Amino acid sequence: MTPRRAVLGIAGIAALAIGAGELMRRFGPAGPSPLVDEAAPPLAGPRLDDPAAAWSSASLAGRPWLLNFWASWCAPCRDEHPLLVELAAERRLAMVGVAHQDRRDAARGWLARQGNPYDTVLEDADGALAAPWRLPGVPATFVVDGSGRVRLRRIGALRAADLDTWVRPLLKALGV
Repeated sequence: MTPRRAVLGIAGIAALAIGAGELMRRFGPAGPSPLVDEAAPPLAGPRLDDPAAAWSSASLAGRPWLLNFWASWCAPCRDEHPLLVELAAERRLAMVGVAHQDRRDAARGWLARQGNPYDTVLEDADGALAAPWRLPGVPATFVVDGSGRVRLRRIGALRAADLDTWVRPLLKALGV
């Protein structure tokens, strides 16, 4: 490889890195979302622990809450789970989990082994609960404020830096 080609290659890589950095600066880790700053879609469905019992997000009216779509078969969901357990232990925050396209016994068993950070866990075997939230996949985490507006959307596994940069400051601003 000639020195000129090497310099051009390095310049090209630098330009790509700058472009990626600009996208992250503009959109953050959550990416643009038509749900952010809009009314949260209603969420209602069967509870994982008692499928005959229904739960509705209307029960959280006036309170901020965190919503997490996850599955026991999802490796990134398993990666972020300890952070959700940590968040649940440190904050008085309503946390709702949705077992997305998962088997009831697998989801229940996984929570029993790993710890359950959620106040309520819903069963979404067919993905119908997730549809209004416009998920491209799991995990996905949302923070809804006390007025029922989506304030944060994070697609992909939460990382410790996400909690420090996005989630905790938002929860503090919401008084949680």
